[in-house]
Amino acid sequence: MNDTEFWRQKTYKNTEFLNSPEARNIRILCELTAPKAQFEKNHIENTIVFFGSARSVSQVDAQKALEAIKQEKQSGTSFDANIDERMAKAQAALKLSKYYDHSAALARKLTEWSVTIPQKEKRFHICSGGGPGMMEAANLGATQANGESIGFNISLPFEQAPNPYQSHQLSF
Repeated sequence: MNDTEFWRQKTYKNTEFLNSPEARNIRILCELTAPKAQFEKNHIENTIVFFGSARSVSQVDAQKALEAIKQEKQSGTSFDANIDERMAKAQAALKLSKYYDHSAALARKLTEWSVTIPQKEKRFHICSGGGPGMMEAANLGATQANGESIGFNISLPFEQAPNPYQSHQLSF
């Protein structure tokens, strides 16, 4: 076995252990300590936390999705027996999309206000779960205002990946 293979196997076993039930207390400690260290390094004392659905989308994206389903249905080429159900879900997503857009606008306005506070340690940072939907909207709004934002991501077997709008150094 060469050195590269030895370290690859060792790294896999460390990762396997860290994801095991026995290492849960270590993961919890890291999940508390790493953000605390970054907050101190970046002089972050105040946050504004956004909560909301991971499945919400912007009005533009919701409208595009609805139009695509309408075209599919009108063309008669769809073999999807659930097209009416998909249409209803797309219509519901369009109704809720205003909240995504409002969240992005609010986060942008809050960030624009916060960066005017002279003392960096007294500024507020937008904070979210770091995923898609309303979390993405919050981080997007802060980015539009040229501010930093925090993303507390979670590990799920599917669905969640860090959204592209959270500040890299504040993505946990």
